[in-house]
Amino acid sequence: MIITAAWLTEREACRDQVEPFEAEWPGGAELNETNIRRALELHLDLDWLARKVLRGQARREYGGALDLALAEYKRATAPAWAEYERVIAPALAEYQRVIATAWAEYKRAIAPAQAECKRAVAQALISALALEEVENVD
Repeated sequence: MIITAAWLTEREACRDQVEPFEAEWPGGAELNETNIRRALELHLDLDWLARKVLRGQARREYGGALDLALAEYKRATAPAWAEYERVIAPALAEYQRVIATAWAEYKRAIAPAQAECKRAVAQALISALALEEVENVD
């Protein structure tokens, strides 16, 4: 199978994927091990490609291998993720405190204008009703 920039575009590949593909393979590329390894080096989205080209048993086997790879990735990255969360926890708590304080101050600041606007809306409705041009709500 030959993959071309036009083939990718027809299948709505992202432009940031099509451009490096086309720069590397202006005439298209055969779907083979060598080109897949080069696509990996170019950081092209091989999972997107697999989902477009694989069918039947090949797709099921790919899905199984992908599930295993993702499980291993999660296992391997769990300690780094836990450390990241531990390190950012104080900053996140402070951020949330600052946001809550700012939101409360904003609500207090707009309360008078909000109340005046609601009074003006009510008065406009009362004035409009006086014209007696309303739909019957029986």
